[in-house]
Amino acid sequence: MFKTAKMEIKPVLENPLQAFYTDKFQLFDIIEVILSQLPYCKELTMTSFSISEEFTRKIYRFREQFFINEINLFLDTKAAAKVQKLNLFLKNTFDNVYLTNNHGKVIIFDSDPRVSICTSQNQTRGNRKESHVITTDCQIYYLFEKAICDMKSKAVKL
Repeated sequence: MFKTAKMEIKPVLENPLQAFYTDKFQLFDIIEVILSQLPYCKELTMTSFSISEEFTRKIYRFREQFFINEINLFLDTKAAAKVQKLNLFLKNTFDNVYLTNNHGKVIIFDSDPRVSICTSQNQTRGNRKESHVITTDCQIYYLFEKAICDMKSKAVKL
């Protein structure tokens, strides 16, 4: 699936807006392709209703492979019980894990360029068609960043 994503996703430096509606690759494939295109990623912030062990393992690997300085995760409070068995692994993978009322699935890359993904896929394996929008539009990045900052002010840190 990564090979398909790598073929489909064009370089973000040259393509500021890309959209997909597919079951041919997963969200973690998209994140990997984007990280491979960026010169660095100072901070990766992810929001989701829920997360799986498989997805967490991918992010754990990306941290070292792409030298990401900080990774933050925002999950929904209702999903906290579901992912409770992953708490230790989450704490070892992410610098900060926050629980809050959240159903959004947004990933922002504090990098050059700044990249945002808005998707329908939770941070789990989704073998259904999912929508993904990738953009380097700074206005969208800052809109998501502000919304995440507001969410953080009401969140409980794991």
